[in-house]
Amino acid sequence: MTPANIDTFGVQFTKNVNLAYEHIQIPSLSQRWELGLVAYSFTFPKIKALLFDSSNFVGTVSAGAGKFLSSEDGNHFAYTAAGSITYPIAAHMGWQILSYQYVKATGLGSGVINRSYQTASTGPVFYF
Repeated sequence: MTPANIDTFGVQFTKNVNLAYEHIQIPSLSQRWELGLVAYSFTFPKIKALLFDSSNFVGTVSAGAGKFLSSEDGNHFAYTAAGSITYPIAAHMGWQILSYQYVKATGLGSGVINRSYQTASTGPVFYF
């Protein structure tokens, strides 16, 4: 696993749709991704068979496109798709349970980013 810096800036477009810019930097490989994203968030339906209230969780799916820039491989068209599950703990804060992102650059390989930073869990996510 290669460490990366991920910076995302988004603007709430509607109640469920967010438009964002994402910058992914991989310093050890001199690579970066510049992506525009569209994200859709939804509350999970209540499932009676579960021991917990699933309607307390928020799912988010997103997709986007942009460019991959590398000092070794040049510039390429890139695209991404991601999904995450968050447990809201305040009006502008949530606990991200799982989050994975697939990235691909044309003519090059692809990769999966574990945005959870661990196998199953991570820390708080702030919304402004």
